[in-house]
Amino acid sequence: TARGVLGALHAGLLEPLAGALAGAAELVVMPSGVLALVPFCALAPASDPSRPLIATTAVSMAPSAAALRCMRARERAREVEGGLPAALVVGNASTLGTLGLKALTGAEEEAAAIADMLRGASDKLALDVQVLTGADARARTVLEALVVRPPALLHFAVHAQPKCLALAPVGGGEEVESDDDDGLLHKDQVHMTWLASHPVVALVGSHSGGGDLCEDGVLGLPRAFVSAGARVVLSSMWAVPDEMAKQIMVGWYRESLSGSAPSLAVALQRSICAAAQRADGSWEDPVHWAGYTLTGNAASF
Repeated sequence: TARGVLGALHAGLLEPLAGALAGAAELVVMPSGVLALVPFCALAPASDPSRPLIATTAVSMAPSAAALRCMRARERAREVEGGLPAALVVGNASTLGTLGLKALTGAEEEAAAIADMLRGASDKLALDVQVLTGADARARTVLEALVVRPPALLHFAVHAQPKCLALAPVGGGEEVESDDDDGLLHKDQVHMTWLASHPVVALVGSHSGGGDLCEDGVLGLPRAFVSAGARVVLSSMWAVPDEMAKQIMVGWYRESLSGSAPSLAVALQRSICAAAQRADGSWEDPVHWAGYTLTGNAASF
């Protein structure tokens, strides 16, 4: 069973480090190879599955110590030429009809709620918040924003697959107007940009954390955004129910913006615990919450 696998991984990976982890508020994991696919936050003793790691310790990831050092040196842009740095929030894009993807009503609600919170925190963040949904959430528009005026915060609540985000084509969702515009934003396109604003990036679509497995982790969208200049990237290793995804993401922003969480990793920990831990102390199935991975500099906004 899944619980048995998580228990076995806990015994092999965490129990030997019990002394070092005792009392640790945060843990940064630098996985090698297939270990990059392990949901460390969900690992729990086989004898007590009600004590997953996330109940006591916030978890984030990094490709390597050198990469983490580089990302920790990146600071969010506080001002840009022509005004405030942008925050770009994208939700429920009208994808190409032939892709057969269902509308994400919860994702559009999530985008609206997050945009409202960011605007409400203008005294702290000073961001020019822009929201793109439906047919307006075009891949070409997003890519132009990345190149022309790199946002200081990027949030994508859209369909995703390993190595690409499903956004709207120029035609508005039914037909492709040109061979190079199917509405898909690929990791290679992101990799070729430079995000001088060093943004916080949230890729909350299903499988957005997937990609090609190699010795130093997974090469996909998160690594592309890191290479392009992001200081931290939140992604999902698998599909999460729409309502749970909205609850966890809105909670993450609420905790991050409240000022009470010392880092984005702790804010994510608190949000997941609030959404996934039942009143009797048991937990929702890990498939609903354990796929979220925070990579890089998890300092606060």
